[in-house]
Amino acid sequence: MLSGKKELLKEYIDFIHENDEETLPGLITVFEAANLNGWNIDEYYYSSIPEQLDTFSELEDLGNRVYYVKLLNQLAAYNLNQRRYDVAINYILDYMQIAVTMDLYREFITTIGMFENVRTLATTEQLMKYQNILQGYIMKKALVATFMLMTFLSIVIPVSSSPSNPTITPFNHGVNG
Repeated sequence: MLSGKKELLKEYIDFIHENDEETLPGLITVFEAANLNGWNIDEYYYSSIPEQLDTFSELEDLGNRVYYVKLLNQLAAYNLNQRRYDVAINYILDYMQIAVTMDLYREFITTIGMFENVRTLATTEQLMKYQNILQGYIMKKALVATFMLMTFLSIVIPVSSSPSNPTITPFNHGVNG
């Protein structure tokens, strides 16, 4: 299918419907093929995707979450190709939020690029959500950095002071007296 053989699409879709464990990776392949080959597969998109996305969003194991993020990426690209910018932007923002939650740096950067390409088409609500996600990411990184610094300082600077374990201050450099 990825090489452009659209005649395999129906058979492949039937296969992934019959094999639950193949549904998520199979949908990624279907939409990747559509995006690579410029196919319109709206009939399948509208009949299957909305109900399945709710199920996929609730999956908690890491492997399925990564697949879910990849599917959101393909769905965003598909909807951009179909010129459904509002829908595409919502997928991008969902993709971005999950990338932040899962600490997927590369995917996060990808979503920023995708969003910035369509920023002028975003609604005020979408722009606010984008800003909130970015601010959340910055706060998360700041909290991690603060925690790491405090941990480092607690190792380097002992809490109690004794002659064999002097307190280091900016003024005495560990020298007592």
